[in-house]
Amino acid sequence: RLYEALAAADPTLQRGAARSAWGMMESRRLQWFVGLDAEFKEIESAFLTMEGVGQWAGFAWLVHPRGGGLEYEEALDAWRRGGRKWSQDEGLAVFLLIDRLDPTWVERAFSDPPTFAGQLLSRAIAAPAPG
Repeated sequence: RLYEALAAADPTLQRGAARSAWGMMESRRLQWFVGLDAEFKEIESAFLTMEGVGQWAGFAWLVHPRGGGLEYEEALDAWRRGGRKWSQDEGLAVFLLIDRLDPTWVERAFSDPPTFAGQLLSRAIAAPAPG
C-alpha cells in the first residue's frame, strides 16, 4: 500500500492510499504490541524512523543531479533490491511518502524531542494537498 500511494499521480488518491497503508501499519501494531510486548511499540517506531531516514538519504543521493543522477524509477528499482529487505523497504516507502506529502518534515524529524515516522506520516496525510 505504501508503494501504491507513491505511484498515485493524483494527490487525493495518494493521500487515501497513504492513509490506508498507515491504518494497516497501526492495526498491526495494536494487534501485536500488547501485554508484555507493548514496550516494543516505541522501539519499533524509533527503528522505523532511523531505518527510513537512512534509506531516504541514500535514495535522495541517487536521484540528486550532483549525486547518482538517476531517474526516480531507476533509482527506486536499484535501491529496493527487489523489496527483499522488508524493514528497509518499508522505511524507505514511509519517508518517500512523508517527503512527497510534506516537504517540511525534516525540521520536525530532527527537533528536540524528535518526531518519529508515524507522527510525521500522520501529519503529512492530514495536511491539505498543496495547490
